[in-house]
Amino acid sequence: MKLKKIASAILMGVFSYSASVWAASPDTLEKMIEKAVSENPEVQARFHAFKASELDESAAKGRYLPNLTIDQTFRNQERLTPNINNTNTPNQQSTLTLRQMIFDGLATPSEVGRLDHVAKARFYELQAQMQSVALDTAAAYFDLMRYRRLVSYAQDNFVVHKQVFDKIKSRVDAGVGKKVDLEQATGRLALAEANLLTETTNLYDVSARFQRLVGELPSDNVVEAMMSSEG
Repeated sequence: MKLKKIASAILMGVFSYSASVWAASPDTLEKMIEKAVSENPEVQARFHAFKASELDESAAKGRYLPNLTIDQTFRNQERLTPNINNTNTPNQQSTLTLRQMIFDGLATPSEVGRLDHVAKARFYELQAQMQSVALDTAAAYFDLMRYRRLVSYAQDNFVVHKQVFDKIKSRVDAGVGKKVDLEQATGRLALAEANLLTETTNLYDVSARFQRLVGELPSDNVVEAMMSSEG
């Protein structure tokens, strides 16, 4: 239970970020994952279910505590005889009752144990959901970096083929080049343009997936995570 309480405190810290923390677009993988996890609606639902299960367990433990009850009775009755020696029932009566559960057939310990297991299950469900969102965000981040690099390569490739095409075309127009070379250059330029269009489309798709997870489109100055081979 101590471990679960420590984890609960950590989770409360994760979900207590103010809006000012995310005023600027997250530019590192760590900040992206923190933002995605803290704002994901499914994670929020799991978190509140976990907190509710903790409160249910605390309520069940309340049965171990003493129970103090105050009862007050007010009445107005017709008096047919005089109140001799103060023997009539008073118009106002107060009762203070203190009860303490001694043994209830192990109903309370069983209920507390059951709710403790429920709280642990909700906690592990929350952990699983958080890890799933974090993994999806990391995958979207690396796909984003990969397709941005591929788009850059495709742009450079298209520019080179366009320059080669323009030179060959100018030679053919001047009558010193072969038309077969121009046809080959035209085909290669078309292929480079198609590759650029494909990679750009892939980048738009992964950017949309990133926006769905993090809540906003990735910024242009995203910091690339450095992968370490150290164990």
